[in-house]
Amino acid sequence: MLRRAGIVLLFLALTTGLAEIGWSQITQAPLTAQYLLPSLGTRFHHTRMDCSHFVNYLYRKAHLPYSYANSRQLYKGIEGFERVYDPLPGDLIVWRGHVGIVTDPGANRFLSVLRSGVKTDNYYSPYWRRRGKPHFLRYVGVGTAPVLAQGAVHYGSGAE
Repeated sequence: MLRRAGIVLLFLALTTGLAEIGWSQITQAPLTAQYLLPSLGTRFHHTRMDCSHFVNYLYRKAHLPYSYANSRQLYKGIEGFERVYDPLPGDLIVWRGHVGIVTDPGANRFLSVLRSGVKTDNYYSPYWRRRGKPHFLRYVGVGTAPVLAQGAVHYGSGAE
């Protein structure tokens, strides 16, 4: 129940301009944004966080904690997440070398930190397609092993 409430909170935060989870505090936390982030759908201000720290920070603020992992570790699978093929708002989208949070799967949109700032983008745009096939990960809670979606190749098998 707490996990579902956290996912709902994360979704609400992402779809209501992030104000509901105390974004005024983002400038006071370590490795945080230089500016208060405005509403979604536009280009955001810069942040000192990289993509994986940004995602970890958002999940912690939504009461969905997990041990920090970089995007390559997330891509392989970590405790607390399961790989899914039909993403929902709040799921992670992970490439080898980048991670973001799905905001609108119907429009293929996700939120992430880039050198140009924090913004939303289409994960099937030519730029992201060149990065390879993304994995979608759903939070299942701390204390759970990585869960493979039915028919998925085992992360450690080397065949993908």
